[in-house]
Amino acid sequence: MAIHGFHITNLTERRGGAAAQRVMQYMTREGAYAPAAVDYLLRTSEDTVERGDFVAQTQGTLPTWAEGSAVRFFAEAEALERGGPQRGGRWATTWQISLPRELTREQQWTMGTAFVATHLTGHAYLCVMHDPVKEGRHQPHLHVLMSERVDHGQTRDAATYFRRPEVGGCGKERFLSQRNAPYLLRAAWADWMNYTLERAGHEARIHPRSLYARDIGRKPEPKVGWSTDPARQAERAAIRAQRDEAKELQLAHAGWEARKERLGLASVWDLEPERFLALTYTEARGQERGTWDPAWAREKAARLRAYDQREEARLMELHRQLTREETRLAHHRVDLERPLTPAERTRVVANGRTLGVDGPTPEVTVPTRGRSLVREPVLIRSPHREHGRGRPSRGRIFEEERPREREGYAYER
Repeated sequence: MAIHGFHITNLTERRGGAAAQRVMQYMTREGAYAPAAVDYLLRTSEDTVERGDFVAQTQGTLPTWAEGSAVRFFAEAEALERGGPQRGGRWATTWQISLPRELTREQQWTMGTAFVATHLTGHAYLCVMHDPVKEGRHQPHLHVLMSERVDHGQTRDAATYFRRPEVGGCGKERFLSQRNAPYLLRAAWADWMNYTLERAGHEARIHPRSLYARDIGRKPEPKVGWSTDPARQAERAAIRAQRDEAKELQLAHAGWEARKERLGLASVWDLEPERFLALTYTEARGQERGTWDPAWAREKAARLRAYDQREEARLMELHRQLTREETRLAHHRVDLERPLTPAERTRVVANGRTLGVDGPTPEVTVPTRGRSLVREPVLIRSPHREHGRGRPSRGRIFEEERPREREGYAYER
């Protein structure tokens, strides 16, 4: 079953170029992350065998001053991007995208780079593909390191490139800063992946929504990676055992069919891949924020104030109801626990005579398992009725054995 993995991470750490260098080495599997040298038996060192998964790399829209080197571009971005070493400014963003195992490696690379090139038009980026083998299964994925600034082709030096557009720099794409941008990008990737899988004749599909949104009760699988922690591996195995692949595949198919209907696509063969990618780009960016309108902002603030007032009134009324209920329960508790007054006892005895009970029954000791039980008239009050406050006490006369108790009732002589 295909996996939908699209993770976005913003890079804000600054170490004088060391952070960019470390990221680049990890992506390109160079330096400390390079595979070990092959000895005369063509064997690889055990501590670096998992790093021999580099497949290919590409880059795009690098400015002239970078001289075709993504390493230089992102080192300058780390040093010059707004925010500086003291403020947590965002100098780059990374995407990690899972590729479907159902496709060949060439198809995976083609579909991944086509998506990146379409959605990062005008952005400087580095895209690499890794294909590690874990537990006997290939896990192909892309790493994309990109700048949010859009280069319009003007020749600049590095210091000017990372400044505001008003002073000649490159502006950042507003879409990437939207709150819903991660989901829109995930949805665009799901559309492109489903489109590619269907055209290739595979039944696998993916869905961009969360498990909770799809009414799937299991938890997401934890990322184990190369960890040998038995607890994490056992947790992942337990979650995988709960996975209903048939149900998830059915939901993914239904979601893709609904998505095609929304896009006005009767069949995946109606649009060529380039036109479909352009459609996903337009669909995602079509929800970009508009310009700020003072009148609309005032109207929104008024609605929020009205909502806050309604919520405050509702909470105050709820507080009053709880206070009244607590007061009633307190009176009820006191009324059940207090002894009978002489007038109430006289009235109870009088009521007992009308029921055939002529006064208190003499105390009789009944030996039963070493306990002495006293038989005498008692008043049984229900806790579900409110007494006191000038109301007559209601009860019935029974001959009962003490100290036996009955749940939910209070016993009084």
